[in-house]
Amino acid sequence: MAEAERRPIASRDTGWARTVAGRLAAAGVAPNTISAASMAGGLAAGACFAALAWTEQPWLRSLVAAGAIAGMQFRLLCNLFDGMVALAGGRRPSPTGELWNDLPDRVSDACILVGAGVAAMHLPGGRELGWGA
Repeated sequence: MAEAERRPIASRDTGWARTVAGRLAAAGVAPNTISAASMAGGLAAGACFAALAWTEQPWLRSLVAAGAIAGMQFRLLCNLFDGMVALAGGRRPSPTGELWNDLPDRVSDACILVGAGVAAMHLPGGRELGWGA
């Protein structure tokens, strides 16, 4: 897919994002590897959210919540860079490229939403929210 055909995202046009994508491409990091790494971020964020259900000390809750935020941001950055690296590296689409572009997003999102639902299980309707995710 050519860059002109892609959905416009303002963060792709920033200098820092182009620099990072260029360096990742120059280092030979495969877009599919970046997509797979996004699942680790989603899983970490979901686990941190779930841990909030059993964490009572305020300082630890803050630390765990910051971990959830960091995991979500890492997942979003991976989602940004996988396509940029594919274009920056001049790679031809792989037979499994579409799968690697979408499946990790679904896995990551499910981990985050289920973790957030578990965190809310002590609230009225929280358990249903978690299972609904």
